[in-house]
Amino acid sequence: MTESGRPADPLRRRTLLPLVVIGGLFLAACGQGSATGETENTAGPTSDDTLSSSLASYTGIPIGGRFEDAEHGAVVRAKCAADGCGYQVLTTSDGGKTWSTADVPGPPVTSTPLDDAYAVVLPGGQIVTEIQVDADRPARRTADGGKTWAPQKAAPVGVTTSVAGNEALVGWCAQSVDCAEPLLRVIRPNGTSASFGPPPAQLTETISASRVPEGALWVQGRDGVGRVVLAVSRDNGKSWTLNRVPAAAASTVSIAGAGDAAWALSLSDPDTGGAGGTVPTEPGRKTRQSLLYSADSARTFNPVKLPEDYRLNTGSGVGVTDSGAAVIASDGRVAVVTPDGDVTDVPDVQGAVYDLGDKVLVYGPKASWVTSDGTTWNQLPALT
Repeated sequence: MTESGRPADPLRRRTLLPLVVIGGLFLAACGQGSATGETENTAGPTSDDTLSSSLASYTGIPIGGRFEDAEHGAVVRAKCAADGCGYQVLTTSDGGKTWSTADVPGPPVTSTPLDDAYAVVLPGGQIVTEIQVDADRPARRTADGGKTWAPQKAAPVGVTTSVAGNEALVGWCAQSVDCAEPLLRVIRPNGTSASFGPPPAQLTETISASRVPEGALWVQGRDGVGRVVLAVSRDNGKSWTLNRVPAAAASTVSIAGAGDAAWALSLSDPDTGGAGGTVPTEPGRKTRQSLLYSADSARTFNPVKLPEDYRLNTGSGVGVTDSGAAVIASDGRVAVVTPDGDVTDVPDVQGAVYDLGDKVLVYGPKASWVTSDGTTWNQLPALT
């Protein structure tokens, strides 16, 4: 890990945050229709865009979120206008039927949500944010749903090799770290954090880290020859099992799970076979997606065949329902897929899929929803 004294390079930082990466692809590639059938241009910013069009296109996009159980959860989303972006916290204690909202303190910033803002929800509901402000990336913590905030030291203090049950393991870039080699960080309930190390054996590149429902720690990355792997720990990081994910080395993979069920969504360029998952260089660029299912915590995977009209991805990940089915999207159209390959369309919900642990979030350009079973969907409040 290289000390640099500068903000993390945005292109490097994207590799850490799959939730934000898929949002970027969704914004850049998908002129997505809303749930009402209206069409909205959600094309992401290019180097020629004005500040106004660049920032306005990000409004509503989530930068972090988590449900610790079926009832209690939080989401942090961007709240952008022509001259800058603020951030809003949404919390619920009834599974998403009702929400409370609060603003993250601070004036609007001109840094973009995809590169320069991140949030993590700890077990117990505390929320920590890092949001770029000029050359600084201050961190803040709230334990009451955003009513009050305390400043938080962004840089991790010390090194730990275990993660307590009330702590979070996340991939996170700090201002003083060159993210060419991503940093795993343990976030604690008192707001402090520590570097996690050493990483699981043979894991030479870290992409993401999380605690899945039922408590296991998952670290997704690549081994020394570039193969996609998933490291699983059931004892809070003391020991690890390394499982290879049978996806092409050139592909970008989004993994979500609950209990022993794991789903891997593999994205590749339909023209070249190269990696998907970054903002396309051509308008309307799409990636081809394939789906893998595991019933044994990623020890073995089986392919699940998707209908042809669900093979194109414009910036969506994968989520897991409480029954172990997958939630995916193609061109904004959302579907629930069983391990046997049965596909059920969700016609009234459109957008990009994000895994929130005990819930699945779908973010669309005009509305967002959460679900636990893929059948009942609760809508998030509109931005105000």
